[in-house]
Amino acid sequence: MSQQILQVDQAMLETTLNRMVRKTVEETLNAMLDAEADEITGAARYDARRIVSAITSVI
Repeated sequence: MSQQILQVDQAMLETTLNRMVRKTVEETLNAMLDAEADEITGAARYDARRIVSAITSVI
């Protein structure tokens, strides 16, 4: 009495998971590199997102 209730597209699932893992690893490594650069230079990183957000809120 085994009926298939759920069908999974394994290739799509693997592709989606690969993208998610790749993005997470990339973001983590970039954050680590930024923190190390800040520590070495003693300066805060230029945050373009904050600048763009401030500009678009004025427009």
